[in-house]
Amino acid sequence: MKRLGDMILRTSFMTVLFIAAPLLPKKERARVLLVNDANEVLLVRGRFGLDEWELPGGGVKRGETLAQAAVRELYEELSIELTQGQLQALGSYKTTHRIAPFRIRAFAARIAGLQLRVSSWELVEARWWPLADLPEDVHNTFHYAVESWKKTIY
Repeated sequence: MKRLGDMILRTSFMTVLFIAAPLLPKKERARVLLVNDANEVLLVRGRFGLDEWELPGGGVKRGETLAQAAVRELYEELSIELTQGQLQALGSYKTTHRIAPFRIRAFAARIAGLQLRVSSWELVEARWWPLADLPEDVHNTFHYAVESWKKTIY
């Protein structure tokens, strides 16, 4: 029953988004590539959107920098506390979402000994994934972020 409720909510959201997309401001979003001690990456699946795994993060509030938004979103969605100083800027990428395209500013951070806890109704699940064993349904901007991150460590 919960799955049916999620499907109805997602369908309603996508319908409203499709109708309202031309009116939406073209805002940037902040996403964070979190890497743990086992070199796994954290991916989340949101309640809204395309039902793909993606990097945690979200929108930027008025007066907020992209780094501040990244830190805030991690805390709001997953109770992960980072500082802006822990973030490494990876670059900016355009989404391929046809309904409401926007730019993603990606950051990376290493994190140790973290117990995952989804703390936002916006997320359905969060999980650590080995880079060699990623799910098939990963949002395209994840791959851009990983490629940029690999260039900084090699």
